[in-house]
Amino acid sequence: MTPIPPTLRQQQNTVLSLVTLFVMAFLCLQLWLLVETLEMAFHSTTASALPAVLVSAVCALASWWLWRLLQRRV
Repeated sequence: MTPIPPTLRQQQNTVLSLVTLFVMAFLCLQLWLLVETLEMAFHSTTASALPAVLVSAVCALASWWLWRLLQRRV
């Protein structure tokens, strides 16, 4: 088995760091959307609940896609 060159290992570490950063950003956005949706539900203003749910679903799908992409590459 041939060893992985240091530059390739550095590139893999960079990709892993970027994917982790994006997933953390998506999770923070989802947490914020959850809090906003709960506040709207408690104040009887559900006008923005549907867009918040849709954006949260997009963030969840993006996170899932990034992790799947990373698993295939590593």
